[in-house]
Amino acid sequence: MKIYTNYLLKQLLKYCLVLCTVFTAIVWVVHTSQLMQLIVNKGITIYDFFKLAMYLLPYLNFTILPLGTLAASTIALSRLYANNELLVLQTSGIGKIRIALPFMLFGIFMTIIAYCSSFYIMPKSYKKFKDLYFLLQNNYISAFLIENSFSSQIPGITIYVGNKIGTNAFSNIMIYDAREKQNAATITARYGEFNIDGNVINLSVKDGTSQHKNSTNNKISMISFDLYSMEIELSKQKLHKSQEPSEFFVQDIIKSNDLGVDSSMLKAHAHQRITWPLFCIVFPILSCIISLYRHCNREHYWRRTVFIIIYSIILVGCAILFNNITLTHPSLFWLVYLNVIAPISICALLFIKESFQAFNASR
Repeated sequence: MKIYTNYLLKQLLKYCLVLCTVFTAIVWVVHTSQLMQLIVNKGITIYDFFKLAMYLLPYLNFTILPLGTLAASTIALSRLYANNELLVLQTSGIGKIRIALPFMLFGIFMTIIAYCSSFYIMPKSYKKFKDLYFLLQNNYISAFLIENSFSSQIPGITIYVGNKIGTNAFSNIMIYDAREKQNAATITARYGEFNIDGNVINLSVKDGTSQHKNSTNNKISMISFDLYSMEIELSKQKLHKSQEPSEFFVQDIIKSNDLGVDSSMLKAHAHQRITWPLFCIVFPILSCIISLYRHCNREHYWRRTVFIIIYSIILVGCAILFNNITLTHPSLFWLVYLNVIAPISICALLFIKESFQAFNASR
């Protein structure tokens, strides 16, 4: 029996690792294809892009892990049945509980991993993802400047740039600075370079003129220059970053009611983060119950797989439905937990019944 347990655990872990990697890679490619717009529109570096994409992985893996355990359990059971291994175990007098033991241990192990991700790894990584995403959105010059167009995103300043000739360098630049209305200035230059340092744009333009209008006597003064430098402070309101529920730790959501995000949304998200990892043990046990208690001919063992998928889809659909209900009716949060507890309880009752039958048969 120990050989069977070790063999099946290795198979389950191998299948789960491969399938989770494949599923995560597919979803990751879809998400990163959207992030590619940052390279095209914002001009970020490849290094920053991959750093951003890596921070997103734990968030994706948190969602995919229970589905990976479902797929791994289904494949393992299908192979056992197709190779008559399950039939040999049952005819050898091994009970259903002992056959299901590796799946239970596998589910418990994956649930622990899922909870580690849910309570610590995922929120910490997703917060870094959002912080870096926000930084890249706001701290790249291309976020403010587009070739051959005017930009008025900075209050009191209008900037026109011609062609891009470097990472942060442009030609044919015109800047209208009206931050001081009494002394508005118009700066034109042949070349210019922009760099952002925190909340400040450092501007350095070459070969141009600076025109200042005195509001007292309406006289215009013009100065030619070879090099002109100035600093532009960005709007603090523009740099305000809204937070998402996935950035918070579950324990912080439970302890605090003032995190700057809608309370009902936070609570519903916390319930989801608590219950979703439990599907890592629900799906393997559910697969065992359907495979061990539903009789199908060997030629039609694929029907068991269909039933497993159907029941799993129902459970996931109910989880999504109950989570949406919790958003509008927080008092019904227990539905989310019932959706997980109910299948576990049914499986436990069936195994307890099996134990009593085995005990009575041995007397």
